[in-house]
Amino acid sequence: MASVCCVLAVLLFLSGCSKTYKHTDSKKEGPVVILGDSLSEGVDIKTDETFVAVLSRRLGVDIVNLGRKGITTGESLPRIDKEVLPLKPALVIIELGGNDALQDVEPDVTQKNLQTMIDKVHATSTPVLLLGVRGGVFNDKFENMFEDLASSNDIAYVPDILAGILKNPGLKVDTIHPNAKGHEVLADRVEPTLRDVLKRIGKIH
Repeated sequence: MASVCCVLAVLLFLSGCSKTYKHTDSKKEGPVVILGDSLSEGVDIKTDETFVAVLSRRLGVDIVNLGRKGITTGESLPRIDKEVLPLKPALVIIELGGNDALQDVEPDVTQKNLQTMIDKVHATSTPVLLLGVRGGVFNDKFENMFEDLASSNDIAYVPDILAGILKNPGLKVDTIHPNAKGHEVLADRVEPTLRDVLKRIGKIH
C-alpha cells in the first residue's frame, strides 16, 4: 500500500511540473505574430538586429513583426481584430505595457486591455506568449500583473524581459531601448519559452 502511495505521489509531482498552455495541444498552421511596441520594432538598430529577427533566424520560423514605436495597450487593442487575427496566426506573442507606464496609464487599465487581447486571441483557439516588462525603472507598477495574467489564462510567459539591460549602458542605444547586443540578450531570454511553445504546436521539432 505504501509503495502505491509513493507511485501516486511521484505521478502527481511530475504532472505538476509539466506546464500546460491553453490551445497548444494540437498542430497549428499560420504564422507566428508579435504585437509589440518599440522593443519589438527596434530603435536605432537594423531590422535584422531586433530580438524578433534574431529569434526567427535561430528557430527557423518566420515571425511577423507588428512592433510599433510609442504604442500603448489601449492603442494596440484594435490592432488585434484589424491586423493580427486576419493573419490567422499559429501563435500570438504580446509585448506591450512599457508605454502605458511611461504615459502613467493606470495599471488596472493596462491589465484590462491585455486581458481583452488575450480573450480575443483565445476565442480563435490560438495560443498566446506574454512577454513581461517593468512598470517603471525604480517603482514597478506592474509587479505581479503579468504573472497573474499568465497564470489565470494558462499562457506561456517570460518575465521582465529587460532585466539586466536597463542598468547596463553597454546594452542600450538610449536610456531605455536595447542596442544590437541588448537585443541578443532579449532573444536569449525569450528563446527557451518560445521554443517550447513552438514544439507543442508543431512549428518546430
